[in-house]
Amino acid sequence: MKRRTLLLFILAALSISCNRDDSIDNEGVLPIEPPQEVKAFFNGHLPSYSTTGNKSVFNFSEIEYGDSECFVVNSDEDFKAIVNPETLLPHVDFEKYTLVVGQHSMSNPGFVLFSQSIIDLEDKINLCLTYKSLDGASSDQLAVYYFWGLYNKLPEKPLSLKINRI
Repeated sequence: MKRRTLLLFILAALSISCNRDDSIDNEGVLPIEPPQEVKAFFNGHLPSYSTTGNKSVFNFSEIEYGDSECFVVNSDEDFKAIVNPETLLPHVDFEKYTLVVGQHSMSNPGFVLFSQSIIDLEDKINLCLTYKSLDGASSDQLAVYYFWGLYNKLPEKPLSLKINRI
């Protein structure tokens, strides 16, 4: 009986120690809940990732491993400039909001965007993207991840991307 209790105790301890803490502090400004029209546009035109090149209506550049590209959109003209000309765009009130759209690469497609936030620093803005690792195995191949967020109007400063993985 003692041996069985000891075995159960060891199994319980191992199970507790193997659980990863997936909590993350969301410091900074979170994106707003976008209007349904804007959400539907991005759900229809911007995949979460691609392993075979740009499959979106956005005018993204080809990027290599570790590269990123980000558009900070503060007007209808800015919005039209980053998509194919025939694309019908949703209405965004750029008097109130800033749209951030971009891409970056990682070594495999085994992640999903978990959270994003903006941290306004003195000389720049950090866009912090946190990705959660998916369960199971994934192949080692270049994966280009796409992201977007609608924020309350941001100050005009350079934007840098910070990517976290949990």
